[in-house]
Amino acid sequence: MALSLSLTDEQEMIRNGYTLFPSSFSLKAYAVALENPMIILRAYVVTLFITVVRTISSVSLMPMTASAIHKHTFRIADGLAFFFFFTHVYHTSVCKQYLRPLQRLLYNLVTNSDELRRISALPNGGSVQG
Repeated sequence: MALSLSLTDEQEMIRNGYTLFPSSFSLKAYAVALENPMIILRAYVVTLFITVVRTISSVSLMPMTASAIHKHTFRIADGLAFFFFFTHVYHTSVCKQYLRPLQRLLYNLVTNSDELRRISALPNGGSVQG
């Protein structure tokens, strides 16, 4: 799909939307991208640098951390293990899946005073007590 979009004329895409097989063929996207090839080269260099640095740091830090957590004499092993588990689980998707709808809900509550009045008219001001 990305290849098809890159070969489609911009105006054709605006008129007809995305299609798997473009009705009009254009290399303008590649011409624009290659006008200044140093930008693309710099992006590859940055990507390669970040990949190499993160790989080296991960490969060196993970075994040391695992060894420290494994030792029963290490007093903060449980807390450290929980920290790594928590950040690993909640780093990628769980927080995003929770925060985006929450942000949308809060935005709607602030911008839509009718919804805010409806919730505040509920018993206990809409709060849940358990």
